[in-house]
Amino acid sequence: MAATETGAGEVLAHLREHGPATRRGLVDGLGWARMTVGKRLDELLAAGFVVSRGLGASEGGRPAETFAVDDDLGLVVGLDVGGAYTRVGITDMAGRFLAEDGADIGLPTGPAGVAAWADGRIASLLAGIGRSPADVRAVGVGVPGPVDVRTGLIGAPLRESAWEGVRFTDLLTIRGDVQVVDRDVNTMAVAEHAALGAGDHTVVLRVGMGISCAFVLDGRVYRGERGGVGVLTLPGPDGRLRRLEDVASGYVVRDRLASHGVEARTSFDLVSLVEDGHPLACQLVGEVGEALGRSLAEVVRLLNPTTVVVGGALSGAGGVLMAPLRRALDE
Repeated sequence: MAATETGAGEVLAHLREHGPATRRGLVDGLGWARMTVGKRLDELLAAGFVVSRGLGASEGGRPAETFAVDDDLGLVVGLDVGGAYTRVGITDMAGRFLAEDGADIGLPTGPAGVAAWADGRIASLLAGIGRSPADVRAVGVGVPGPVDVRTGLIGAPLRESAWEGVRFTDLLTIRGDVQVVDRDVNTMAVAEHAALGAGDHTVVLRVGMGISCAFVLDGRVYRGERGGVGVLTLPGPDGRLRRLEDVASGYVVRDRLASHGVEARTSFDLVSLVEDGHPLACQLVGEVGEALGRSLAEVVRLLNPTTVVVGGALSGAGGVLMAPLRRALDE
């Protein structure tokens, strides 16, 4: 059994996810001793991350003091760099989205190009909500490749070698006080596992132009050595074991369609073709689903997770992707 985390960050995360709470509410929600909750709450109050919202409803005696994340503490910027599409979003400290945008750029654009676009869009979005770069407290970045979270360096394998060895947040002008870079599927796993609210073990599969997998074990993301974990494999046409992304992925579907004169740059383009009933696109996306199910079966057999979550832009293809995936996984 994993050791229970009792740091101040856990209290902050609980308040962000569930909203304002009293001390008793935090004790019940976290399952901690009242003294531990009180100590961590005092730390957050002293640091200014949490504020008192005054007295709430009575909990059997006198009205209890209610605590919440300080909405005015500052802003958080999130950047999701994809193989062909990149998104940026701005939230307050309570996690409420204030602005977001995206563009058809990604790994081929290069780290400097993506950083320049991000700086420009962040500045524009901030101005649109009446805020400035000085209000940004933290920046979080997800990239489609392994990241050594100890150093922030992006590692191999990536489809574009220009990203390897890069500390991406160093390229940003708008950086805040804290910068975090991680695999995009790891950041997705944190959110999906929190949203599920049940079970300690979750496997998260992100399906877009590329394919990546993350594991939440005993309630925490497992990263392996230098972030190199969760690369799915499958035998290729020659029988040799290959990365699943090279055998069946959005990239493979895009290239196959291009060989038949059909253009599709992003996962959203592929989903649009499927929604329009394009025969070849539906066939190829279905083949991706079957390959995912076969590869995922090995993961399920090894880890026996509580839940498997399939997300990412290509999951928008719905049953065309998911039906063969489920069938292959069941088999």
